[in-house]
Amino acid sequence: MRLNLSFGLAFTTVKRSENWQFNAVPFSSEGFYSLDTKKNETVSLIINPKIEIPLRSFLGITISPMVQLNKHKTYVGV
Repeated sequence: MRLNLSFGLAFTTVKRSENWQFNAVPFSSEGFYSLDTKKNETVSLIINPKIEIPLRSFLGITISPMVQLNKHKTYVGV
């Protein structure tokens, strides 16, 4: 089993949809939503370790969780 630890800084753009408003079409059952999009740019810390499990000399499994940390949002995934 082997652990490869990767980390570093990234420039991140965070987009969020805000101010959702339903706009009905007159004399119809249809409508649509209007929204505002807010965009922030920030620096993030990325932590991405890789866990490698060899099964044979030519076959193995890799699990790679990732954490992205910044002042607007935290992302965790595998």
